[in-house]
Amino acid sequence: MLTPRPENAPTAVLIFANPYSGRKDNRRRVETLKDALTEANLTCRVVWNAAERTRLLAGSEQLSNCRCLVAAGGDGTVAAVINDLPPQIHPPLAVMPLGGENLFATQLGFNIPPSRLADAIGRGRTHRIDLGHADKRSFALMVSAGLDAQVVHQLAATRGNLAAGALRRMGRSAYLRPLVHAWRHYRYPLLELETDGRILRGAHVFVFNLGLYGPKWRFAPDARPDDGLLDWFVLRKPGKASAARYLAALVRGRLTKRCDVLHGRSEKLHLRAADATEAPVQADGDPLGHTPVQLQAVRGALNVLDVAIDTG
Repeated sequence: MLTPRPENAPTAVLIFANPYSGRKDNRRRVETLKDALTEANLTCRVVWNAAERTRLLAGSEQLSNCRCLVAAGGDGTVAAVINDLPPQIHPPLAVMPLGGENLFATQLGFNIPPSRLADAIGRGRTHRIDLGHADKRSFALMVSAGLDAQVVHQLAATRGNLAAGALRRMGRSAYLRPLVHAWRHYRYPLLELETDGRILRGAHVFVFNLGLYGPKWRFAPDARPDDGLLDWFVLRKPGKASAARYLAALVRGRLTKRCDVLHGRSEKLHLRAADATEAPVQADGDPLGHTPVQLQAVRGALNVLDVAIDTG
């Protein structure tokens, strides 16, 4: 359900931008959006520093005088802003996609020119979507445990080993070394997903709030952002050969046709590894520690700017 902009709405816009996401012209593109907002008689502040972003989002005065928050970056930037947001009422979130995959922006229609985004912020119409909650972290896209989570953990370790000041853009090629390492060394612990009184076992578990994955594969094509449910998948067979077959089926859009893939929808889930072992978990492309983890859909938790064009 859309919420129209109230009269006498605030005119301030906060843009939280990541200088290292995606392409090299992030600053120029953010300035283009800032200019478009200025032409629409909106005031704009651009924040490039993560610590300053966290401080501003913790201040009720700044948020109460704000028309819209813009996450300018990739899915990691979107996730960081969402997790910095206070639980109480906050301004709507918009996204300027500057990352590699931009799954959140693609799913919600934010792959638009800066001028159109500025127009949508001016209109101020909003709608609410669900978020997933994984222990103390919110996720907009998905959570997984298994081989792909191990790759995410390995990539994070690589980033952590960079020398101070050596931050740089890390595109798809950055995943190659962690992928090879995980492919060689991951041991496929048995995972258990408990949902609605059932315990499902397999080698990989994926839980989606929004349905896109990786390079915009429609892993969960029927997932809805406003149904109060999480779409889950359990891929039962371990090993390299099975992982390769699952990937091929996903790319062809036939994953759910396999008899060794279980899937469904639930509001609450418990993800753990069998036999008191641990398995890596990731949320929205960032490490989320290891199993066990409690997952829950939170209906309407995020206020999002509506970017649809008026048709009538």
